[in-house]
Amino acid sequence: MSLDRSKSLAHLISPIPREKFFEEYFEKKFLLVPGPEDKFDDIFTWDRLNRMLNMTTIWSSKNLVLTKDTKVVPPAEYCVPAQGRDYTSIFRPRFNAIENLFAEGATLTLNGVEQLDPGIASVAASLSTAFSCVAECNVYSSWQNVKAFPPHFDVMDVFVLHLAGEKVWRIYENRFDTPSRHDGYFIGSLPDDYHEHHKGRLVKEVTLTPGDFLYIPKGVFHDALASTDASLHLTFGLAQQRGLEIVEQLLDSLPDDPLFRAPVPHPDDDEAYHTYIKKMGTRLAEIMANPELAQQLAARHLHQAQQTMPGFALPSRAYDQTFRRCQTDARLTRKGKDYRLKTGGETITVDPRAAPVIEWILDGDFFVLRDLGDQFADHPSEALMGIVSQLVDLRVIAILR
Repeated sequence: MSLDRSKSLAHLISPIPREKFFEEYFEKKFLLVPGPEDKFDDIFTWDRLNRMLNMTTIWSSKNLVLTKDTKVVPPAEYCVPAQGRDYTSIFRPRFNAIENLFAEGATLTLNGVEQLDPGIASVAASLSTAFSCVAECNVYSSWQNVKAFPPHFDVMDVFVLHLAGEKVWRIYENRFDTPSRHDGYFIGSLPDDYHEHHKGRLVKEVTLTPGDFLYIPKGVFHDALASTDASLHLTFGLAQQRGLEIVEQLLDSLPDDPLFRAPVPHPDDDEAYHTYIKKMGTRLAEIMANPELAQQLAARHLHQAQQTMPGFALPSRAYDQTFRRCQTDARLTRKGKDYRLKTGGETITVDPRAAPVIEWILDGDFFVLRDLGDQFADHPSEALMGIVSQLVDLRVIAILR
């Protein structure tokens, strides 16, 4: 699958500058960016949804979900027992039953489709590299005036790309503090009436039309309702790493330390018990303060964010060599004939012949080395690699794999 790096974060939020998005909106407040009607036409369409949906053997009740009147349709109403592609037992959708539920206004949700379509995969790759986490994607097809979900919050930051029809979104004033996929911290583990009691007053109602982009931070209460006969949109969610996951990773190495293999003193011996607990806390603090541990965790973090990106290009037996743009405020500026690259507190002079290459690299969230060579075929490969190496040294870009 060939990725299109033009489907970048900057493209999604255009004309809002990337720097402004991070400074004013990301993890802070919602953002609506009206766009031209055809802005997302080359990312996904009804035809591509039909092509995806007609891959009938990849769907089960887990990744093809129907909802109607704010309730999930029980799988038994549209699925039959079958053998999955991994030879396990699944509920496989019956497409004549789905057709009947569509007629009743049921909303279709396809979960985890980030690698099933080139346009979606390109956006997912851009978001994954921009935020150093896996970007998950769901497709939603809904029908006029039939609500699929009640007011709720998501555990992820959500990026909505509206593709067809119209849909009214309502944003409420309240926000759940630091949601996560742990009991008591996501909407599915809370009482059914929780959202109604906690969403607060309505602060914004917007109607999304084709080409519009909506960003909703994690925890913000919202809902949506199609206002035309048929509506289609994509949502991308950022599966960010949480502190709990770092603690879980640490557990793998603790058996190597004799202190954590030692028996805990009898709880009746207050002094010995408290002393042991205190020693564990001190030792954990020492482990966490080790700079090498932070480097190892960061490397694992980046690896987890990158491991779902496509890269095979057979008959070549190797993955494409890919680079990501680092999370730094790198800008190429020009004054007269002089070019300068600003990277944080450092500014360097840029050879005018290298300027278009750097500009092209900074214009996306990632790039494949082969594509760089194709884009600048008039540049010697040694010169291109020299620019790439310099940007790596400046931590403007980094090897993705």
